[in-house]
Amino acid sequence: MSLQPNQLLRTKRGLGGIRLLDHPGVFYPKSVLVAAPGMHPNTGMPYRKPPANTISSAGAAALFGICTSAMRLRLHRHKVRFYFVRESVRAVTVYWSLRQVQALHAKVVEFSATPPRGMVDWRRAIEMLPCSRTSLQRHARNGRVRVRRLRRNTASGTQTMCYYNVADLKKLRTYLLFCAEQERAVRERFGRRPRRA
Repeated sequence: MSLQPNQLLRTKRGLGGIRLLDHPGVFYPKSVLVAAPGMHPNTGMPYRKPPANTISSAGAAALFGICTSAMRLRLHRHKVRFYFVRESVRAVTVYWSLRQVQALHAKVVEFSATPPRGMVDWRRAIEMLPCSRTSLQRHARNGRVRVRRLRRNTASGTQTMCYYNVADLKKLRTYLLFCAEQERAVRERFGRRPRRA
C-alpha cells in the first residue's frame, strides 16, 4: 500500500542540517533546534574563523586598559554580542562585536583635547614622586592618588591616557619621603628594616 502525497511524513531542518520529523506530536529539545549563544547558527559548533567586525577579549582589554578577565565580565554585564572561535584543536577564543565594544568604550572614557586642570600625565607623576610606573598604578588602585582616564588624539591615533591629581601626588611624596627617612633611621639604629603599616 503506497501513501498519497498528502499522507507523506513531513520533515524539517534541525541544528547542523539534520532532518527532523515535523509532526504535532513530536517535540524536540531547544538545543537541537537552536544553537547556543556564541555558536554558529547552522552547525551549533564554534566558528572556524572570527566573524567580520569582531575583536578578541585581549584586544578589548588593551583598548580599555584593564585585565582580560575583568573585560569579559564587563562585556557580559553590558550584554555585548559574542562569538566562540576554535582557533586550534583545544583552544576556543571569545570574540566580541567591535561596534558594541567601541560604543561602550566611547561612553566609559570621555574625549578631551587638553589635560584636565590640576592633573598631570604618568611621566610627570613618576618624576614628582619619584617611583616607577607600576608603583604609581598601585598607589592609584589603593586610592592614594586620584586618577582620571581620558581619550586623546596622538600621532598613532586615539589613545586612552591616565592623568593623576597633583595635590594627591604632593601628599604621597611627603608620605613616601617620611617613610624612607624612618626606614633609614631604624636601619642605622637597629640594623634592620622596619615593618610598614
